[in-house]
Amino acid sequence: MRTRETYIPKNATKVQAKDCAAVFYTYERDTPFGPTISALAFCGKATKPTWHHRFKDKDQRAKRIAHTIAEWQAVETRRATRKAELKAENAKPIALKIGDILDCSWGYDQTNVDFYQVTAFIGKSMVMVRTIGKKAETREGYSDMSNFVTAIPNDFRGAPQRKKVVGTDRDAIQPASHSWASKWDGKPKYCSWYN
Repeated sequence: MRTRETYIPKNATKVQAKDCAAVFYTYERDTPFGPTISALAFCGKATKPTWHHRFKDKDQRAKRIAHTIAEWQAVETRRATRKAELKAENAKPIALKIGDILDCSWGYDQTNVDFYQVTAFIGKSMVMVRTIGKKAETREGYSDMSNFVTAIPNDFRGAPQRKKVVGTDRDAIQPASHSWASKWDGKPKYCSWYN
């Protein structure tokens, strides 16, 4: 397995960027076609160079290095901001109570609706939920492949599931990678299907 050092040319000069995790190695070589001015950059903990270029002069190389530093500082600022936002979100109290019902509408060609009920708290950021049943109500003017559903509290289906509480208001969960469930407003939810 190649290490970072295997990419660094001999006699290269290390240039460590201030206030960011970018490192550059500059070097020059004499060739039959004239001197070459080159540099390579490593950002973060990368083993392979982020870039490795030849430049027409030292000024162009310095500009490329400065541009990479600015880009990487922006990346690190965004990461730090997002980390602080997540920390602030996670510090908020959970806005759910035991017995609360969450609804989740999802689907591509059809609209599926699932309901979950909070049954317990686990620590400061997790809840135990269970899927609950739903009842349908048909409305005039809608097709025979759609209707509205409402939750049936305490009509538990399946095993309990541990879920992390998410969202800026700390009142939602993510039942699956493709769906979100937030606090149900008590109103019937539209759903549809194909035969």
